[in-house]
Formats: sequence, structure tokens, C-alpha cells
Amino acid sequence: PARARRSGLLPSGHVPLARGSRRCRSKPLASESVHVLLTGLNNLYVKEFLDDESPLNPKLGLLKGQRVLRVKFQNGDKQKLSQGASAPGRNAYYARLPDGKVVVLISKSKLDAIDHAFRALV
Repeated sequence: PARARRSGLLPSGHVPLARGSRRCRSKPLASESVHVLLTGLNNLYVKEFLDDESPLNPKLGLLKGQRVLRVKFQNGDKQKLSQGASAPGRNAYYARLPDGKVVVLISKSKLDAIDHAFRALV
């Protein structure tokens, strides 16, 4: 059965440098805009681990990924989250963690807010 656990997805305190379409930001950003984005990233966590689901299941939308969030940190570390289809009735998206094997649920409203904040910066 699925296990529910709260787990930080991304380390906090770092500015994301790139996302999905490979657009990169090299100009200085308004501090309020950065704050909104960082707050969203800091509040993003795994809602539920779906141990019995396969990332190869086409209904989850993870084969290609509908949206990919990539974060590169100042120390060179990178994180990647592939978002799939919306999970009906769960206010969540199916997502695949960097290892590509684990299916999780991520908050739909939080991930949408991060995407909106990022788009405001580019």
C-alpha cells in the first residue's frame, strides 16, 4: 500500500537557475519575486509515496513528463522533478523523483504557484 510521509523535496535557500525549457536567468532579479519563488520551493514536499504505481503507467503521464522542474544550486548540485497528470480528486499531480523509479504525489496548487512565480521572472 501507499505510504504517506512528509519529506522535503528540495534543499532550501537556493535560487533556481533553470527550468524545463532550458531558459536560464543571468540578470539580477527583484528581491520580492525571488522571495515568492523560494518560498514556494521551500514549501514543496512529497504528499504521498505511491509504492504500488509504476512510472511506466501511461495514465500517470510520467513517460514524457508534462512539466519538468530543474533546480541547480550554487554548490553545483542539481535536482529534477518530472510532473505528470493531475491525480483526480487529490489536488495533486503525479510526479517522478530524480531516480526515475519512485512515483509520488505533489501538491497541485503549490507546484502551479511555483510555475506562476517562475514565469513572472522570465
